Amino acid sequence: MSGEKKDWSRPWRNPFVIGWLVMLVLVLSVNLFMVNMAIVTNPGLVKTDLDHAEASVVEILRREKDLQSKGWALDLKIPLLTQNEPAPVQARIYIKDGGATVVGDSATLFYYRPADKRQDGQIVLKRQPDGTFAGILKLPLKGKWDVVLEITKDGETYQLGRSLWVEEKK
Repeated sequence: MSGEKKDWSRPWRNPFVIGWLVMLVLVLSVNLFMVNMAIVTNPGLVKTDLDHAEASVVEILRREKDLQSKGWALDLKIPLLTQNEPAPVQARIYIKDGGATVVGDSATLFYYRPADKRQDGQIVLKRQPDGTFAGILKLPLKGKWDVVLEITKDGETYQLGRSLWVEEKK
């Protein structure tokens, strides 16, 4: 056994070298696939117009301060949601002290799917005789959704954001 010499002149026939090369090609292929999927299925989560986004945040904060200075608050009632099943939604502006409803002009509920912007949409809520707003919300996919309520009163728009989880239909 001590007289035998290994022939290292052909490393491509060594099973360890072949194994490492296969693993390297596999890892690079998976990474290229993931980069391609990230480019092709861009969910639009990155803001490209940062000046506009900053101005929007400042405006939202100003309106929130205005809402608080008037002693008002926004209320949004959404029950537990199930995939593809309609659910009633209620929204209102109310006075913090006493809870009386302040009659708004209009209300819209925007819904966003963080993983797929093609599922985004909105529903216009109808004003009820008591000053609240009501509508029906039906979300097509299970998982996490973000909703933004916008209520307009005397030319000012007030917003309330929330995250929801939609259960799978059984």
